[in-house]
Amino acid sequence: MGAEKIEYSSNGKMVVPDQPIIPYIEGDGVGPDIWKASVRIFDAAVERCYGSRRKVHWLEVYAGEKAFKYVVNAVLILPEKGMPLEVRQENARWIAPTEREQLTLVTCWPHDNNTHRVIVVAYPAG
Repeated sequence: MGAEKIEYSSNGKMVVPDQPIIPYIEGDGVGPDIWKASVRIFDAAVERCYGSRRKVHWLEVYAGEKAFKYVVNAVLILPEKGMPLEVRQENARWIAPTEREQLTLVTCWPHDNNTHRVIVVAYPAG
């Protein structure tokens, strides 16, 4: 069995699998050196309490100094609902692979009837 998400039951109780995925931010207010020491202690405590039956899968969340930094190049609001196929296909080009590294965020808008797509295109900073 591999890493699994922590979920909630229908009555709102947390359900923690034997191999939960736990996100962390290295250096979150205390410095990266503290995390390196702490994670060994956390893992040893789980091992001591549960043996090899349970294991934490640590998932680094990139933020702060380690965050990926992008510069927004374009924000578009494109009509979608009720538009001809050609228009919708042209809108879809924004999610096609590109030669250049880019981050493209696409969402439906407005939330109550989703007639448009909001597309935000960003390129790596620097």
